[in-house]
Amino acid sequence: MYGALAVAFAFISVEAVNTEWSGIDELHTVLEASAAIIALVVGAMAFTRHYSHPEAKYLWMAVGFIGAGLLDGFHTALTTWLSAVYFPTLLDTAAKGSEFAPRFFLALMLCFSGWSNQAAQDVNERFIYFMAAIVFVVCVYVFAISGLPVPQQAESLIRQPVELIPAALCGIAFLGFLKNGNWRDKARKFDHFAMVSLIAAAFSHGALMAFSQHPLDASFDLAHYAKIFAYLCILFGLLNSMRYAFQQAFHGDRRFREAVETLGEGFALYDSEDRLVVFNEAYAKLHPATRDIIKVGMKFEDFVRATVQSRTVDESIGNEEEYIRQRVQQHRNPSGPIVREHNDGTSYIINESKTEEGWIAVVETDVSELKSIEAELAEKSGFLEATFNAMDDGLSVWSPDHILLAFNEKFATLMGPPDETPTVGMSIRDLFILNAKAGLYGEGDPEELGTRRHEGAMRAEANQAQYITFDPHGTYEVLRNFMPDGRRVTIHRNVTDRVAAEQRLAQVVENLSELFVLWDPQDRLVMVNKRFRDLSAPIADICKPGLPFEDFVRTGVERGLFPMSKADPEAFIADRIAEHRNPGNPREVARQGRQWILLHEQRLPDGGTVSVGTDITEIKRVEAQVKDREQRLTAIVDNVVDGIITFDQDGIISSANPAAGAIFGCSVEDFMRQQLEDFISKDDNAVDPNLGTANLLSGEIKGIQECNGRRRNGSTFPMELAVARVEAGIDSFFVCIVRDISARREMDRMKNEFVSTVSHELRTPLTSIRASLGLIVAGAVGELPDQAEELVVIAERNSHRLIGLVNDILDMEKIESGRMDFHFAERNIGEVVSQAIVDNQGYADEYNVEFKLTNKAQEVTAVVDSERLTQVMANLLSNAAKFSPEASVVEVLLEQRDNLVRVSVADCGSGIPEAFRSQVFEKFTQADSSDTRKVGGTGLGLSISRSIVERHGGRIDFKSIPDVGATFYFDLPVKSSAPSKMVNQVTAKETSQGERPLILICEDDVDVARLISLLLEESGYRSEIAYSAEEAEKLALSGRFDAMTVDLMLPDRDGLSLVQSLREHEDLNHLPIVIVSAAADRTPESVRASCMEIVDWLNKPIDAEHLVSAIHTALSQQTKRAPKILHVEDDVDLSLILGSMLPDDVELTCAVNVAEARSALAREEFDLVILDVYLPDGSGLDLLQLLRSNGHANTPSLIFSGDDVDQSVATQVAGVLVKSRTSNAELLDVIGSLMERNSPKTAITENRIS
Repeated sequence: MYGALAVAFAFISVEAVNTEWSGIDELHTVLEASAAIIALVVGAMAFTRHYSHPEAKYLWMAVGFIGAGLLDGFHTALTTWLSAVYFPTLLDTAAKGSEFAPRFFLALMLCFSGWSNQAAQDVNERFIYFMAAIVFVVCVYVFAISGLPVPQQAESLIRQPVELIPAALCGIAFLGFLKNGNWRDKARKFDHFAMVSLIAAAFSHGALMAFSQHPLDASFDLAHYAKIFAYLCILFGLLNSMRYAFQQAFHGDRRFREAVETLGEGFALYDSEDRLVVFNEAYAKLHPATRDIIKVGMKFEDFVRATVQSRTVDESIGNEEEYIRQRVQQHRNPSGPIVREHNDGTSYIINESKTEEGWIAVVETDVSELKSIEAELAEKSGFLEATFNAMDDGLSVWSPDHILLAFNEKFATLMGPPDETPTVGMSIRDLFILNAKAGLYGEGDPEELGTRRHEGAMRAEANQAQYITFDPHGTYEVLRNFMPDGRRVTIHRNVTDRVAAEQRLAQVVENLSELFVLWDPQDRLVMVNKRFRDLSAPIADICKPGLPFEDFVRTGVERGLFPMSKADPEAFIADRIAEHRNPGNPREVARQGRQWILLHEQRLPDGGTVSVGTDITEIKRVEAQVKDREQRLTAIVDNVVDGIITFDQDGIISSANPAAGAIFGCSVEDFMRQQLEDFISKDDNAVDPNLGTANLLSGEIKGIQECNGRRRNGSTFPMELAVARVEAGIDSFFVCIVRDISARREMDRMKNEFVSTVSHELRTPLTSIRASLGLIVAGAVGELPDQAEELVVIAERNSHRLIGLVNDILDMEKIESGRMDFHFAERNIGEVVSQAIVDNQGYADEYNVEFKLTNKAQEVTAVVDSERLTQVMANLLSNAAKFSPEASVVEVLLEQRDNLVRVSVADCGSGIPEAFRSQVFEKFTQADSSDTRKVGGTGLGLSISRSIVERHGGRIDFKSIPDVGATFYFDLPVKSSAPSKMVNQVTAKETSQGERPLILICEDDVDVARLISLLLEESGYRSEIAYSAEEAEKLALSGRFDAMTVDLMLPDRDGLSLVQSLREHEDLNHLPIVIVSAAADRTPESVRASCMEIVDWLNKPIDAEHLVSAIHTALSQQTKRAPKILHVEDDVDLSLILGSMLPDDVELTCAVNVAEARSALAREEFDLVILDVYLPDGSGLDLLQLLRSNGHANTPSLIFSGDDVDQSVATQVAGVLVKSRTSNAELLDVIGSLMERNSPKTAITENRIS
């Protein structure tokens, strides 16, 4: 329907555009006036509809139509001849705007109405009024007063595009009504009329007014007719909605009255003026004397006065006015139920409640029948009391707090002396004292005897029987039963005859050799014999007549009599009770102390149960011994985590445990009659490719071997295997133990990956931090305030400590995995120790101690790794400095002992406790003292030192004297004679002044690249950064760079492949490249040995001095042009720092990945290439092949990475530096040395790193 209506309006709009028509002003005025009147009427009706049943959409419409009516009225007045005569200027300026204002205002309000779906309680009327007022004022001011011109397009098809705004708003409102879905409700047609109105309004604005060429044309007049049509649709919708609302209110009132009539109680409702609004028939029936005068509108006071005048309320007679006043006051201020009785015998309860509006609801309930029931109950209560007193048993009722509430005459006879009987309200303790006075508890103080008896009774549970003898009345059984409300009923039952019979029976069964127990029909204990008590010693004290069977079992469980109950005590108790109540075949019952009873239970005719048990403990013990060994062996085999397989002389499997099935992915049955060798893979065995049954049976393979197992599904896995021959009498068989070591292998792989990640991801940012702080401390950014300088120095010192911690952890991992590389060479031990003392002088300065060397072995040499030996010395010297008091001397002694050389470091500390000796060289251990906690440390240094010394064929140990100090020493085997020399000494040389060298930094880490750049710039170099190998390669091919640093781990490829690519270009054959990577020291030696002429390898964290030194060395031989260095490094900060470290005449090219490095090498020739091993797109080692090409065959390469590299890789490059172990000066020295060696014509002019 809506679509058809839209098509019709579209057709009309097209025809109107093509129709020549010119209306008259008077008709336009009439239309506008009519629209204003209708809009006001619609607004008023919308207000009425909203306040009859609040909904936000009606309120939005109400304010919208009221505002539109006012604006339409203003426009009508403005277009009359009076306005033209008296306000000609206003007519010219505001006529068009005043016509658009009501359209826009109403469309916007309709839009809000269409998308509002608020319930009555959610309508925010203040907000709606406020928004409407704001929009109305804006419309009046903007369009009607200020005379803001409404834009028109004279040459366009759409002459008045501004009319599209209300058209669009009407469309949005239409979608809102469509989404709400109320238009489908045939009973509520308002939304339907609203949507028709919105279609008409939208076409009035968008299809008629927008295309109107001049006032009073066909489109213009039709638009006004469409507007009136839209108003009328809303009017019809409101009429229908109000009709529906009134119908609902009428039906609701009728349903309310019908519901009131269905109530069994009398109901009346009074309004705030105390006039009767509604009442039901039951209300009138409760007031027969005034029934004829009760009517709607009657005041409550008149109703009470009429009731009083009817004299049906006895309490009002003689006091009429006061009664009326009090009743009216009670009615107007209800506080609780009111009971009224009429003199005709009827009684009723009045409940009144008051609403927030002051209306009062009255509910009256007839309780006449309840009164008669109360009388009947009183009569029955008297009968029950008589019966209660006639009983032979003593009965008493007690409150939850043990106060006597009621008792019968028998109870009073039994309790207390004749001259003193119980009384209601007496406490149970007073009753026991009364019994004690009567001599029921023997001789003694009645107060003490009664109190003790009271305490025992309090511990007795419900239904637990007790027996008391009341002389001369006989023996009575005392039973206690608790009611749901907490009250307790106590029964004293005469059981004198029954007790005598039970005693005679007990004498008969007491000496039976079998266990005997008798239970009554209520499952309470009657008697047990001596044998039972002997076998049930833990609960013998509670086995007294009257004990419920459940209490017997539960106490036995609690005291450990039934070992089988430990797993699930409650389940055991339930099962045991069920077995007792439904006895069947004899069953074995386990008792405490490994006793076993064969129990026979039988129901007696009276419902009781007799239990007879035989002790079978000895029989069970013999059976257990027989099964014990088999069970133990089976349990071990079935639960061991390793697979156990047995097979015969022919290799045929005869058995397997579940673990073997789990390892090989099959069931135990699948092993049977299979050959063992079918489960061993022949493809890749660590022991023997032909490992099989013959080898295993022959004894050729002994001990634990590693091989690959084959699962049932054909997959293979690593495993350990061991075979042993077992002799069993004249027969023998073989036992094979297998263990799946896949998890171990996976852990090894994960550990390697973790170490690799730590090397790169931790060392790289640490390099940036340390180098940046080093530059600041060195004055690269100018002089700092004293306080700031102190903080920076603290930060730099702690960055060194953190780097030391990372290095210690990684070194420990390498030691444990056997991957720590050692570069042994014949060295003079004295020179190594002396240099170590110089290198660690910072510790002496920090802790205000003095390192004193005494060298008694001047010419002693040994085959050592000087770098690792220096690491040992650093650990010993730092520990000695930490634990020595200030102003003390740390003695370092070097002496020869036969064929050993001993290096000792003695401190003046508090010594090491002897109890801690065995733990000193363990990982993560420190002596437990306040000093240790004060100085801190990782606890790895001594463990690493021991491993390094042992790898040198030596030993390390210590001596300690409490409160005097400790002396750590290590012994190394000496070499008879050899020249002492220092290796890998790199010095930087200055070159003649010229254009500052340009260094390319290939580093994907922005921070590290920036750091390297800053370091190089500080040292006089220029630098550019490439954050990928591709970018680095493109820059390098430009030929502008004198050297390059490369990170091995670049995002698009590895750094070494970048270097290799660069070396394939003839112009880049001699470009110096320095590898700067967190994995420099983890690069295989075979890769580093390639002929790509990497200047040096620098590990992360970057040592700024080492980096700049490497660049300086690479460029020192180039004089005619600025030295060019390619730095392949993914840490941009590191590249920036390197750039700041290098002199200005060094041209540094940075590549953050292998691709950028390759691009740089392809573009130009570098004097040095600095490579990081780990780059985002690969390994920096991939560039080594490129550097070996003709174009770069003479370009030295330097690996500068965060980890060590293998010796095979180190031989392929000109140098290797580890970032965390290389200072700024060392880096610059290496760079300068390599560049000078590569090309004498290029050299670094200065080194600005102190």
